[in-house]
Formats: sequence, C-alpha cells, structure tokens
Amino acid sequence: EAWVSAQIDANNGSGTWFLWINSDEGDEIAWQRLEAVRGEFVRGEAHPTSLTYKGEAGGYRGQLDYDLAFELWTGVIVDPDDFARVQIIHNSADALVEEVDIFVNGDLFLENVGFRQATPFMDVPAGVDLDIVVAPAGAGIENGVGPITVQFDVDETYVVVAAGNVSAEGYDPVEPFALYVFDQGREEAANPDNTDLLAFHGSTDAPTVSVWEVTVVNDEIIGDFSFGDFAGYLELITGDYIIEIRDAAGEVVVAAYEAPLATLNLQGEALVIVASGFLNPADNSNGPAFGLFVALPTGGDLIELPLYEDEPPPVVYELPFEEDFTDGPIGSVPQDWMRSHTNWAVVDSNNAGGVSAPELRFNWTPSANTTFRVITPLLDGSDLDNIMLTFMHSVNDYSGDYTLKVQTSLDGETWTDQWELYVEENKNALEDRELSFKEDIPPTAMTLMLDGVGGEQFHVAFVFEGNSFNINFWYIDDVFVGEAVYMATLPFEEDFSGVPVGQMPEHWERTHTNWGVWDSNNAGGAAAPELRFNWSPSSEDVFRAITPLINASGVDDVMLMFMHSVNDYSGDYTLKVQTSLDGETWTDQWTMDMKQALRTSDDREAEGGRDVPPTEQVILLDDVGGEQFYLAFVYDGNSWNINQWYIDDIYIGEAMDMFEVTFHVKEDSPAQDPIAGASININGDIITTDANGIASTNLWAGDYTANITAAGYIAESVSFTVANADLDIEVHMLDNIVEPFNLDVTTEGLEPGKALFTWNDYGDEYEFRYDDGVVDAQLGFQGTWNSVMGAAHFYNAVLHEMTWQLTEEGGPHNTVKVWVLGLTPEGLPDRNNVLYTAENVPNTDNQWNTYEFTSPVDAPEGFFIGLSYNGFLGLAVDDGVGAPWDFVPGTQFGVFNITDPTSAFTDISFWGFEVNYLIRAYGANLGDVYTAGSKAFVGFDVFLDGAMVAEGVQDTEFMFEGLTSGEYTAGVRSVYTTGMSDIIGIDFDIEVDQPDLFEVVFNVDISKAMQYDLLGGFDPDVHHILMTGSMVGWAEPGSDPENQVLDWLTADPMVYGITHHLEAGTYEYKYFSDYIGDGWDGGEWPGDPNRVVVVTGDMLVEDVFGPPDLDVVEADEITVNLYPVPARSRLFVESNVPIAEIRMIDMLGQVVYTTTVNEHQTEIDVSNMRNGIYFIQMTTNRGIITHRVQVTK
Repeated sequence: EAWVSAQIDANNGSGTWFLWINSDEGDEIAWQRLEAVRGEFVRGEAHPTSLTYKGEAGGYRGQLDYDLAFELWTGVIVDPDDFARVQIIHNSADALVEEVDIFVNGDLFLENVGFRQATPFMDVPAGVDLDIVVAPAGAGIENGVGPITVQFDVDETYVVVAAGNVSAEGYDPVEPFALYVFDQGREEAANPDNTDLLAFHGSTDAPTVSVWEVTVVNDEIIGDFSFGDFAGYLELITGDYIIEIRDAAGEVVVAAYEAPLATLNLQGEALVIVASGFLNPADNSNGPAFGLFVALPTGGDLIELPLYEDEPPPVVYELPFEEDFTDGPIGSVPQDWMRSHTNWAVVDSNNAGGVSAPELRFNWTPSANTTFRVITPLLDGSDLDNIMLTFMHSVNDYSGDYTLKVQTSLDGETWTDQWELYVEENKNALEDRELSFKEDIPPTAMTLMLDGVGGEQFHVAFVFEGNSFNINFWYIDDVFVGEAVYMATLPFEEDFSGVPVGQMPEHWERTHTNWGVWDSNNAGGAAAPELRFNWSPSSEDVFRAITPLINASGVDDVMLMFMHSVNDYSGDYTLKVQTSLDGETWTDQWTMDMKQALRTSDDREAEGGRDVPPTEQVILLDDVGGEQFYLAFVYDGNSWNINQWYIDDIYIGEAMDMFEVTFHVKEDSPAQDPIAGASININGDIITTDANGIASTNLWAGDYTANITAAGYIAESVSFTVANADLDIEVHMLDNIVEPFNLDVTTEGLEPGKALFTWNDYGDEYEFRYDDGVVDAQLGFQGTWNSVMGAAHFYNAVLHEMTWQLTEEGGPHNTVKVWVLGLTPEGLPDRNNVLYTAENVPNTDNQWNTYEFTSPVDAPEGFFIGLSYNGFLGLAVDDGVGAPWDFVPGTQFGVFNITDPTSAFTDISFWGFEVNYLIRAYGANLGDVYTAGSKAFVGFDVFLDGAMVAEGVQDTEFMFEGLTSGEYTAGVRSVYTTGMSDIIGIDFDIEVDQPDLFEVVFNVDISKAMQYDLLGGFDPDVHHILMTGSMVGWAEPGSDPENQVLDWLTADPMVYGITHHLEAGTYEYKYFSDYIGDGWDGGEWPGDPNRVVVVTGDMLVEDVFGPPDLDVVEADEITVNLYPVPARSRLFVESNVPIAEIRMIDMLGQVVYTTTVNEHQTEIDVSNMRNGIYFIQMTTNRGIITHRVQVTK
C-alpha cells in the first residue's frame, strides 16, 4: 500500500522498456497502480507486465489500473491527475445481456456485471476517448455491442446507465442499446441535511410519464419523462415519501412506490433512482417486471422500492358545496381539492368578481402544452336529481388559442365536458403586445346545469386545455354546487294563455307591478291575453319582465320572435330586450329609442304620440348560444311618458337560417362608379357602403324595403324579397348636375394678351338657406343643450351671422345655444370640429331671430349651423316642396347627444321627414366644396370660341393667355361622373398693343466639343442640340421642342441654329445636348454662368458649344483613378482635372447616385447599393469620362 517509483529519461527516438514487478507473494499481491506519462501499455501474456513507449525525449510516467479479482486493465496513457469519477449502472433488461463483460479500448475492464447492479464511483481516465464494448459475459469482445466512444472531463463526476435492447426481436418496442451519460453526478448530497435523487427513465416499453410525490410535495416533481431521460437531482428533505408514476397528463396513476429515505437513514446521500424492467413482460420475452430501483454511491445490487397500495377512502362532501377560497391556503389549493399542475393555486386578489379576496387562479407559468385541472373534493349528489354549478370568473388573456372548460367525473379518471369556451388566437404575434388585441373576459357570473351527475357522487374540475404560455391568468371565485333552479328548455314559447290578469306566468319575474298579463289583443298575437306594460304606477326606473332561466345547451345560434305594439303618450323612453347569464348583469340585444320619435305639432295633437302598430320583431341573440340565460323585456325611463306596451306570442329557439343580402350602390352613369358612404336603412337597421360601394347584412327570409341615401345623390327606395338564398341588389343613384353661373371675364391689371375667366362667384354677402321662409310645422325632441338640429352647407365660407325661427311648441324658448361645425370628408357634421358655439343666446318664438358671431367664422371645408335647447326645441320647418326649395337629402340633420360618439348625426329623412329647417347663415361664399359625399363631381371644362382649352379644372377661374386683339367667347361646363352640364358662355373683347419684335438668330458651332470629347460620340441622326433661357421662361430642355431644338445647318464646321423673335432687352440662355444627358443634365457645362445677349434689333449670335478652355487638355490626357475595385463600402475617385459632377448609373440605365464635386478627388458611399456593375460618368471642363466599376458586398 505504498508507491514505488522510478524515473526513466528517454532520448529522441523509440524503444521498448520492460518492467518486471517481483514479489515474494506472487500473484496474490494486487498491484493497484502503475503510472507513466505518455506511452502505450501492452498486457503481457504472463507477469511481468511489459511497457512499450514511443515518444519524445523527456521524463514520463504512465498509469495502469490492475485488479486481480476483475482482471481490470486500462491501456490508456494519461496524466496521473487527469481523472473523472464515474459510476456505471447496468439497467438493460434484455436477457441476452443479463450479465456482461465490459471492454475498454480492447481490454477487459469489468467482468460478470449483472443486471440491476452498479459499480461504486471509480477513477476513470479523462480527456481521452474510451471505446467501450459491452458483451454477454464470457462471449468475448467480438460478440459485444459497440464500440461506444465516450470521453470524460477532468475532475467531473458522471453517472452512466446502460439501457435498451440488444436483441432485434422478442421485445416491443425495441429501444436500441446505449450508454446514457449524466455529466453532473454527485457522490453525496449538496446539502448534508437532504437526500438528493437523480431519476432515470430506463424502461423501454413505458411511455412518457410524469412523476408525482403525494405525501409531502403533493404535486408533480418530474414532467414529460421519456425513455432515456435523466431528470436533474431532486434535493429532498430526508423523509419517507410516496412516489406515483402517472401518465404524461398526470391524470392516470400507473403505480405508486414507497421511498423510505428517512427509515433507511439515507440523509446526506446522493442516489440514482432508475425506472427498470417492463410494464408488459409478456411482450418482452417475459423479462423482469417494471419497478423503481435505487443505486447507492457505493455500488452493488440496486435496491427495489416497494409498491405502495394503502389508499385512504376519499372525503365526501354533502351538497350544497360552497368554496370562496377564504381559508386558502395561498399558493396551494383548498383542503381535499386536487390539482394536476402547480399553475393552479389560491392567490390573494379579487379579479373574478367574487365577494372578496382571495380567489383561485390559473397562472401561465410554468408553461406547458397540456390539460391542467383543479378538482373539487368528491361531492355527494345522491339525493338530488338536478344539480347546478355557479361561479364567478374572469380571464386576463395573452394571445388566445386555448380552451377553458368545466368537467365532471364519477371516478376521477373519465371526464365529461359540461361547458367550454375556446378563446380564439389573436394578433399578439406583434412584438409589442400592447399593440395587440387581447380576448380578455371581464368578471362574469356563470350558471351551469350539470348533466349526468344527479343521484351520483362526482368531482367537478376547472380545466385549462392548451399551451399555458397563451394566457396570463384565469381567475375563479365563489364556487357553488347544489340543487338546480327551474330551467326552461328550447324551444321556449309563451302566449300567456291561462295566466290570471295582472299576474306573471309561472317562473317569470317582474321588477315592478307595471308588468302583468292583460285580457286584450293589441300586440297582434294569435289571441288574447297578452303581456302589458302599463304607465301606472308612474316612476322613473328600469322596469323588467324576466323569463325563467333558459337552457340553450347544444344550440349555437338562438333567436327571439315576438309581437308587440306601443300606445305612446309623449316619448322620451327606451324599449329594450336584454339577456343575462347570471340574472344580474344585462346585455342589450335590441333597443327602440322613443327619443327618436320626432313629432310635429299636428302629429302630437292627432295621435297623442308616436305609436308603434302591431309588429313582429325578430332578433338574433348574441352570446347566449350554448349557455343558460335569462331574457327580459325592458321599459327604461319615466313610465308617465307611455300609455301601454303590449307583447305576445314569444318564441325563443334555434335561429333559422339567415341569408346574406349584398347591396352594390353605384352612380347612374356610364362608368357606374361605386358610391362610398351611402346609408342603407332596412327596417331601422342602417348599414353603410365601403370604398367599393358595397354593404352587406344578414336577413331572414321575407319581404323588405331599403331606403338608400348618399350626400349629393337623389335618395332611392328598393323593395326586395329574401327567398332562402343569398341576394345581390344593385342600386343606381343620380347626382344633381349644377350648371356654372355668374360668369365674368376681365383684362384689367393683366399683362397684354391675358384675360381672367371666372364663374360661380357668390359674393361677400351670400345667404345660405334651404327653406322657403313659410312655417309649415315644427320638429323637435325632448333634448338637452347637447341635442342639436340644423343644416349642412357645402361651401367654402366666411360666416358673419345666422338667423332662425322657433315655434312656441315646447316653449317659451327664452334662450338657445348656437352651433357651427365643420364637415367630415363624407359631408356630415363633424362633432370633433366645432368652429363656433355660444350659450344663452336670446330667442323669441314665432319670429326670425338674428345672432352676429363675435368674429368671422372660417369654414373652408363647408359647415353645419344648428341650435339646441334644454327641452323640446320646436324648430320651424317648411313643407320641403317647390323649386328651388325642394328638400335635398343629406342637408337637414339632428343628433341626440353631440358629446356621445355613439349618437350619430342623422338625416331627418330617416325619420320620415323631407322638409327644411328655417335656419340660415350669412357671409362670404368662396365657392363649392366637393366632399366625398358628392364625389360624382369631376371638374370644369373650359372653352374658347367653342374649342376646349382645359378640362378637369378644380378652381372656378381660368387665365387665357396669348390673346390678340379681337372678340372672343369664353365657355365653361360642369363635369360629373354621371354626366355634364351644357356649356355656359360669355362674350368679351380684348385690345392688345403688340410690342416690337426682333429676329435673333442663334448659331452654335459644336465641332470643338466633338473633337475634345464633350460631344465625342455625338450622332446628328440620334442626338440633338437644345437651347433654353429666359426667352422661353427657362423651360426644361426638351419640354418645348419647337422653341428649344436647334436645326442642323452645316457639317463642316458642325453648326446648329435656331431663330427667336424677341422684344428688346437682355436675355440669359445656355446650350444643352441629349448626348450629354436628358433635361437639365445635358448642359454644356454644369451650373452657372449662363450666356447673355442684349437684343436691340435684328441680330446674329454665333457661339461655340462648351466652355472657352475646352482645348486646354485633350480628352485622352485626362486620367482617372478608381479604387478599390471591386468596391465594397466606399469608392474613391481621383482625376488630374477638376471633376465637376459624378453620376452612377446601373445596368438598367437608372441614375442611382449624383453629386456635384468641383474637386480633383472625391469618395462615394456604396454600402447601400446592390451588388452589380455600374457606370461612373464624370463631367469635367474637358469632357465627360465614363468608367465601369463593380460593387460587391
């Protein structure tokens, strides 16, 4: 037990040293370690052992591990400190390898290692490859499996498990034999007070499982555990545990085992627990059965954990069962509840809408994609036939795509869905989830009838199904399970027959005695009696008549049909149908706002209100399909304002098929352009066309009438029948074509030869009005200061004052509020653009009242003038008949609450009135405003002496130029997509004093420019010489060929010329060529200076193309240096002459870069240019030089 050492020094070269180990005891002495550095061990046939060395000079030692009992040899050369600690566990249940020999690098390493045996942790060479072969005991290395190459790191600790099938047959399934290495092994617990467990799944026919501890942790400790997996060390307080092997979902227990860590005094130990053997030995050559086995750090036979079978009887709770989670415990679940995952826990918050905190919460983390259940204790429903569940809940969504459920089970294993809600995937793919749409569910009360549990013992489970990453939280509180209340089923019908007068049907409820059955037949039902809401006893409240709880389970779409009529008194109330899932929170499904029942004084005297005749109402009920819900008929307001509301023949059932009706609203023109923003009113429901003039709605089979209006168009009405099929309807609308007016032509103050043609000049004191000034009736509603009525005008205006007339109806009106609004692009009053408002404006009924604005009101996009009053307004109206005062749709509006975005400005024709308010404005009219609502307008066409000189003019003026003395006729017409007006004309005279013009001939010689490469490749048949200057208004070269392109006069010298007739004066000009470049890029030199000529009479101007010093340097003497080539990020350009300008042109002829240089060198950033070939065109005072360069990234 001591080291014997010797130093061997080797020179360069090779050789063999033999070392004999002699002992008086012979082979009975176990030589444990022989060390050398570098070399090759060879096991001798007999002792002594030989050591063969090949290597470089130096001192070396080598190592040989030798144990006589196991014939253990290692033929690997390592540093004596380069070791890892390794434990090997034999866990292959294949009968062929029940006992094995293990060879390392060709030598026998372990012999006769049995199944479910482990070595102690051993020193093993590290940092080198170890080729391992595992062979049946005594079969020799040639019959083994491998080699399997492993390499260990120095000073690390490993656990190696041999598992899998060697045999190709006789096992199902076959998992190939392999060595499974865990590289963070431990020989003792990290905390000496604990016991550390490393788990390995080594059962080839066991599926993916989960591992649960059910006595202390009471939760999943290993999830998603598959064959070949290690689960990292569990650091457990040393105690006795019960471990359950369950299916992957954690719902089915496969087996339970005792882990008596404290009883076995394993404190401070690090153990390996191995799933070993077969779940189904019959399918695996009748091999060893499944079990959990533990390997100790000291090795030896694995220790089998005993099965645990002692299950206590479940605790049964009597109904009613209530849980408000008051007793917690926070972070866990209440006593006798169970959970599949720790995502379920009680938390100290109150988000579900329960009475108070705490509440149950499903949390997204730890995230997994599975089924998560939290399960009530076993509940005893044996004495009840009908059982219901109620609870409060809310959802804080993240990205959707998961399902929330309530399930029940009679055995805790088989689960039945009682309710489910799929939260659809939303747009949270955006990186910033604040920009995404979330499917949050506010605090909501749920009531469920539980099927199949009456008379049974059962569990209730709240279930999250999907990827928990997709939710933030699901909160649940105030859980109640007990006897069910009465619940009606679909179809539900009620005709009130047999119900005593003044009472409600059985299981109905009412909030006020105003509701009751009455022996009449006013609603239009089949027969008396009917349900009635009566005005007395009067009060202001929300009055409900509520059906029994209705079960819509199994029905996705639910509809309501009923007959009703209204005997109105004074309006100003709302009739509703509402639904509720809990009897407390109500959702509007239908409303009839009787504040919208505008009435004239004649109407009120004759009818006493705005009655609703017997009408059948059909409503598709939202968000009740598959639910249990209550339905209520609701009177909302002061009951004094109605006489009676009658209801009969109620039917609630599965919705009938609805059919899509699509309207295509177009202009009545050859082009049939679509009309956007058209309103389509079908029985009070309004839809609006999109940019393509299309609007769709879903209707049941039947007969309908649609009223279509659009600002600037004549209203249309269409009757149609929906007959069990989708329907497309085309509507063509005419636009009123307005002729131009107030034509005028003036030459005053203009240059000779010019005349300004104007039309549609309204003037500074224009009266904006629609009415004929005769009071025929009045309109109003019981409003507030925010209830506005008035008219829209489509003119660019500056307003000074407004006038109006109110009747005494609803008065006296001592003060009013005046409003001026801008218009939206669709031509509607814009509540967000208040141009002017004033309160407490004096008013006297039955006469015109005038209000002068405190400052002029600018309305460049059109305007709306209106009035409001805190009560019934009574704004006077005419009869809307008789040119030019005929009612025009889209001009007269009302809004009930201008501060409420949901309260829309409504054309009064929707309410059945085609009249004009007596309300006007005065000010400057600066011309028409053509809004999107009057999009049929195209422009004006302008004519001179019958010939069109301009089309599509948007202004109301046009300047004629270049006229000579004489008589002319100016004309203009309005053009719409639906047609055009007649040409409206006006005659005018003009006297023009003609100035003296001189003939100026410009000749330019381009010979030198061709010689010195400025025009080196100029081809007269292809290229042109051009001139522009102040004499042609500096028009871009090429834009006015008649006055810019020079004629070729002579070939030698090459001379071009052009003649202009000019007044006396000084002119600047310059020559260009499309050989050099197009437009301004073709100048004879870049930039200034321009040439100058002073004209005093007829004259000849002779020029030479190009700069004066063009011949100083020959073109072939110009040197250019480009580098680097190819260019990657920057390109440097150098020349021996100044570079005026540089352009880069790609292979498609596109100019991708241009800059002015005026230096001998420059650099170009090409980092953003695409890879490819480019042309570099450099303009110098000696010509244009072109080079080719490649850009490569």
